[in-house]
Amino acid sequence: QELPALDALFARHSRRVRRSSQRSDPGSTVLSYHLRLRDPGRAGQLLAEVSGLAGAADVAGMPAQQESEV
Repeated sequence: QELPALDALFARHSRRVRRSSQRSDPGSTVLSYHLRLRDPGRAGQLLAEVSGLAGAADVAGMPAQQESEV
């Protein structure tokens, strides 16, 4: 299912977006994403904007753990 309003928010706030999971139950769909934010200090603004989208519920953010890259 396409979510153009969500995609537009992610494009404005993120450098990279990856849907990490999708689960559908009768009457709802739960989506999880991994985002690399352009400005991590504005994560709260992104969460507020996503929460304001029609159909969005239980919006939450979780900072990524520091990972080592080789």
